[in-house]
Amino acid sequence: MHEFSVAQQLVLAASQAVPRPELVREVGVRVGLLSGLVSESLAFGFEAAKQHSAIPQAVLKIQVAYRSGFCPACNLTFEHAHFWAPCPKCGSQDTQNQGGDDVQLAYLEVDE
Repeated sequence: MHEFSVAQQLVLAASQAVPRPELVREVGVRVGLLSGLVSESLAFGFEAAKQHSAIPQAVLKIQVAYRSGFCPACNLTFEHAHFWAPCPKCGSQDTQNQGGDDVQLAYLEVDE
């Protein structure tokens, strides 16, 4: 299960990112629509991975990240959920598309 290995890495990164990992209450992550990860499986894997870690009380919050497109013809930046998309404003096929295929540790919420 690919999601479990990603969950393990999130737990490890969150545990090492702060001086007192036991105070981490929330782990925020951005998951790209094209990353191939299933959010429910990632959440399940996180629950299992955190049990015997330094952050057993942490909650995982998942935010979906869309792909970014840019149209040089009309200078429009837009988001979409496909590998490639034409410009929604002018219809140009000459767009530059990036992102939406990665996983990012976005934030940690820590008690004081």
